Amino acid sequence: MTARGTRLGAVTLLAALVTTACGTAGDDRALPHGFEIQPGALAAWDSFPVNRQPRPLVLLRADRGPYFVDGTFSSDNDRVAMLTGQVELDASLPPAMPPAAAGRPITASEAWAAVTRLSATPVPVATVSPVRVSRVALGTLAVHTDRGKQQIPAWHFTSGGATVAWPAVTQPEIYQPGTVRATGYTAWDARLSADQKTVTVRLPAAPAGCPAYQPDVRESATAVVIGLQRPACRTSTSRRLTPQDYQITLAKPLGARVLAGPAGVPLPVQLARN
Repeated sequence: MTARGTRLGAVTLLAALVTTACGTAGDDRALPHGFEIQPGALAAWDSFPVNRQPRPLVLLRADRGPYFVDGTFSSDNDRVAMLTGQVELDASLPPAMPPAAAGRPITASEAWAAVTRLSATPVPVATVSPVRVSRVALGTLAVHTDRGKQQIPAWHFTSGGATVAWPAVTQPEIYQPGTVRATGYTAWDARLSADQKTVTVRLPAAPAGCPAYQPDVRESATAVVIGLQRPACRTSTSRRLTPQDYQITLAKPLGARVLAGPAGVPLPVQLARN
């Protein structure tokens, strides 16, 4: 997703969530569901190896792929088949390994097995015909992480005019907690001060007549989770909330810890430049 796409996604998400946040008379819930910190959000990151060097990549996508990287799908069937593992191999799997410095590398055979395992998940379409993969090669893949875009080794699988990729490295180079699911909150922009102790995020502002919303923050040795506290509020008319910036002061610099939204989903962090 481009930077412009990320910003548009954030605006769209916020508008959808806040439209009915402070509703008609008798509605005492001034904050839309989803902005309050959820149980288990902080604990989901307890095992994150915060002191590991280099720091593991934290992907903003909950799944590992495959990712579309190049070309054009010849049909909707081919697109669905390639992205859901409905594939058959019509090429040899190269023995080359990714660079050892990239973390624990996975072979082309392991990547192929991971892609084809996706076919066990039901596809919400009537029928998908498998496509034949004619080329397998080692390449690279740009992935969006909580600390910006990164290039990693990846196995490329080509069918017809389209190529998809599967990361050629795994844990501990890439870390994903199994209890966190992707949501639109990955579209939030979180800006971190130069001393890494102040986080600025754009969240809903309280409508007229409601108490000001207060940021909520929970910290551990491995992560920081942010959200909003929901005060009681009764209004007489339907109101649309507008976004505003909130500055949240952390107990200590963020460092290598993960910054996550209220459901525990990692947020992209923009680091301030000195």
